[in-house]
Amino acid sequence: MYVHKHLREAERRTKSSGEINRTLRSMGYKKLGEGADASVWAKDDESVIKIIMPDDRDTMDAAAKTFYTFYEFCRKNTDQPNLPRFVQVTKGGHHATFKADGKEYVMIGIERLQPLKDGSISQALVWMMSDLVSRGKNWDAAYSEMCKLSTWSSWEAPPEPKKIVKFLRNLDGNTYVRFDVLYTLMLLLYKRGKINKLGWDLHTDNVMERKDGTLVIIDPWFATEFD
Repeated sequence: MYVHKHLREAERRTKSSGEINRTLRSMGYKKLGEGADASVWAKDDESVIKIIMPDDRDTMDAAAKTFYTFYEFCRKNTDQPNLPRFVQVTKGGHHATFKADGKEYVMIGIERLQPLKDGSISQALVWMMSDLVSRGKNWDAAYSEMCKLSTWSSWEAPPEPKKIVKFLRNLDGNTYVRFDVLYTLMLLLYKRGKINKLGWDLHTDNVMERKDGTLVIIDPWFATEFD
């Protein structure tokens, strides 16, 4: 898992961040990055741990519950290639809690992935597909729209719109199916998030890839409201 270097480093303003940092470093972990609700650490080339520790201590329960909801979804859909694989952090499972300064934090083990390359076609497609999902488009309608140059008229970052459209129009059967499966998963996650009163947060930092090029959704929602 990767957190973009330009995201605000919320954990620096978390009371227990110093103790947590010292503890993890003494255990041999190296920090990869941090975002609004978590920091990410690695000890080897195969896995990372995510520490849920939001800036606002009052949002800890919401942040943890949001990720647990995604975790449970992933556990029920282990045959889905575009969802992350979790790794054990204890003998008993993929996640555990620990205390620092009397406050409980959550640690989750996840396979190590790579960020999407800036300016890549994959990055552009994730950006556009996430937007089309939020507008309720099915895959056929989304694919048709993405194959139109006019759809990308406001796209300013590389690759050029013509390259994206050419890529889409020349997809081989297997690649077409892989994007179909990914998009259908996005649509399911969007709908499931609404049912659970979660906001849609699938941007290009929340999709990563494996070494074989498989795109993996790592964090599709943000907490909005819980009953």
